[in-house]
Amino acid sequence: MSFDISRKDSTRSNVRFKDQNLLKNSFPNFEQIRRNGKLCDVTLIADGQQFSAHKIVLAATIPYFDAMFLSNMSEASKREIYIHDLDPSMLEAFIIFAYTGEIQITPANVQAVLISASFLQIDSIRNFCCKYIEERLTLENLISVRSFASSFLCSNLVTACDQLIYANFEALMDSPIFYSLTGPELLKMLESDDLQVSSEDRVFHAVIAWCEHEEPPPTPKTTAILTTPPTASLQKFRSSMSLQSLCLGGETASKSIFDKSLPPDIMSMSAGPKFACLRTSNQPLPPPLSVSKTEASGRLEKSQNPRLKFLPDLLARVRLPLLPARFIRDVVSKNEFIRSDIRCRDLLDETRDMLLLPDSTSPKSCSFICRPRRGQEVPGVIYAVGGITADGDCQSIVEAYHPLLDRWEVVESMSTQRSRIAVVVLNGCLYAIGGLDGTSRLNTVERFDPKTGVWHRVASMNYRRSALGAAVLNGRIYVCGGYDGVASLRTCEVYNPDQNRWQVIPSMTECRSAGGVVALPDGRLFAIGGHNGLPIFASVECYHRRGHNQRPTAAVAATGGGGVGTGASTTVMPSGVWRQVAPMLNRRCRHGVATLQGRIFAAGGYNGSIFLRSVEMFDPSAGPLEPGGLIGQWTELSSMKTPRSRVSLAASAGRLYAIGGFDGERNLNTVECFQRREGRIFCDYETAKPNRKASVFHLMSDDDLEESIEVEPRKSVCSMGFFGDPGYTPATPSPVMRLAEGLDLHCSCVSGGLNCPLPSTSAGHSRTSSSSASSVCKDSQFFDWQWVPAVPLIAHEGGVGVGVIPIY
Repeated sequence: MSFDISRKDSTRSNVRFKDQNLLKNSFPNFEQIRRNGKLCDVTLIADGQQFSAHKIVLAATIPYFDAMFLSNMSEASKREIYIHDLDPSMLEAFIIFAYTGEIQITPANVQAVLISASFLQIDSIRNFCCKYIEERLTLENLISVRSFASSFLCSNLVTACDQLIYANFEALMDSPIFYSLTGPELLKMLESDDLQVSSEDRVFHAVIAWCEHEEPPPTPKTTAILTTPPTASLQKFRSSMSLQSLCLGGETASKSIFDKSLPPDIMSMSAGPKFACLRTSNQPLPPPLSVSKTEASGRLEKSQNPRLKFLPDLLARVRLPLLPARFIRDVVSKNEFIRSDIRCRDLLDETRDMLLLPDSTSPKSCSFICRPRRGQEVPGVIYAVGGITADGDCQSIVEAYHPLLDRWEVVESMSTQRSRIAVVVLNGCLYAIGGLDGTSRLNTVERFDPKTGVWHRVASMNYRRSALGAAVLNGRIYVCGGYDGVASLRTCEVYNPDQNRWQVIPSMTECRSAGGVVALPDGRLFAIGGHNGLPIFASVECYHRRGHNQRPTAAVAATGGGGVGTGASTTVMPSGVWRQVAPMLNRRCRHGVATLQGRIFAAGGYNGSIFLRSVEMFDPSAGPLEPGGLIGQWTELSSMKTPRSRVSLAASAGRLYAIGGFDGERNLNTVECFQRREGRIFCDYETAKPNRKASVFHLMSDDDLEESIEVEPRKSVCSMGFFGDPGYTPATPSPVMRLAEGLDLHCSCVSGGLNCPLPSTSAGHSRTSSSSASSVCKDSQFFDWQWVPAVPLIAHEGGVGVGVIPIY
């Protein structure tokens, strides 16, 4: 019987039905059919064990069998196929995967699974195994995993291992695993800029230790493993450096050919936190023992260590020009193996030439890479510019300190006498900005090129300024505040070297003279402390250049007592981009500021009653301590040995240098260096004599704060120091000292607002717990640093401007 069900309306007559559950419900049945031996048309044989399967299923799910059965290979017509390169347990696991899409991966079998997946060309499993191993990397298995990954061309896993090796190289150097590196592997590591080491001397000591390490003879067990005839596809795997079982504690490894090939008890994977076992060591490796020439000759003749053949190439990858000259002389050049190798001696001669005659040697043509590695601070020549003489006169003298040579030398003087100036470095040139020439405040600017040794005048600022702050940001010079001879300034301007012109930008929220200005690479500019004639500030404000992306308006810039110089611009940017951030722990003017390792440091200065030796550090990444609070956090660090007002702070080669200043009695030519405690102490400079003593002096300070002060005996001129300094008792306890009284000084951190008020000032600068993000933290990354005497100035006294030009 037939009938017509067609409709006359618009409903479709032809439709397609699809069972969404067909594949989900039927595919698992294939595995059950296979296990029952039904309809199977192929038997795979591995090491005598047989596994039945269906060619169509294998070809559809595994690329290796797709090529075998569908490419006219001889196996396509066979019912029995021998698989010689797979372990039976792995072959069975992958056959089950072909039917179910699942395979079990454990630390005990992940290497075997990855190798089998590579053989069968199943990229999804191979990539998952690489990710599985990457998540379980530890210091103990890192080197062997990298060798394994390299053997099987697992590029992502190799990259992950390299990144962790570079990031934890110092911990690796202190581990026995370091000595399992091959020569080519160590050479490749040392070439990388990403190698994170605190200093290059650590790399040198590690190279020498690796070269002197002698491999123990192989144990009979290891020899048996290495001499077992492997199959062709596993030759690379078994001959690679000691691979490991990767077993978690308590798990039993599957019995397979892969497990037998792995030397036991070499490394293990941990499911715990990544790199929980890493330890960081700040202790320097021991220097090589001094031996006589006879002893050295005998040792060299007896040494048959094959690693020594890599020494010249390894030494060429140590960035010797970044090492101090004293280290080159006292450690590197006295190593017996280096002295006995002519290629190593040639490298030493080239290093000496670069250190002693930097202008005659181009880094591009030398045998070394001269740029610092990631994590290393750039070594630079510190220039001390201008300042005052012992009689209080302004001067134009310039001297330079080379941190690798550890000495000051006088260079070309400026064309103008300047004190209370700002000094910055831009594009390898030194800029001396504004200041006081003895009679008037200046808006002129000079530029010094160390390659030519000549000073040139550039465009003058819009405003006359002394006691100003300046910093370089994104290829521009920013100047803020200062004193124009009448009043403190809050105006700011920026210099474009390509156009040789100055442009006015939004003013600060406060007038600031004798403050500090620094810039961070993220585009933020910070104005720190200072005063406006009477009140001394603890406040800090931040300027972000993206805050004035509006269209500028033309206006005539008021000079405020200073004329507009040649090349100056009167274009004014819109206001409102300066924002308050967390204030300092102490009020400061005439202090030094600098940046190091992403932190801002403020040292010394004057707080209105005493000259300071205290030092504090600002973390710009810290959030407010409470909702609506100010961003950033200040931490008190170890104090300088001497109170220093009008001090300059400079960062070079991962250290801070506090240069010159005034301690309340004398203008200082001394220098202090802030470094790790294990660093070299310049004890021979501790007796450097100050230059001038005064019983009564007229405090002209920074032009706008005048005060006659009767100087008390030296013991009463002290600062608010770090409360952990032994034997230090200030004449007037600082808020930090008052806060610490009655507390257990062994606690890790005292944080929060300071409840003990400082001397009263304007309301805008009151220090309350609600507005301050500050702490005295003994867990700071700089807590184990200390101030030590450094090489004193040779031509300057008192306050100088400083700038740092990178050496290479």
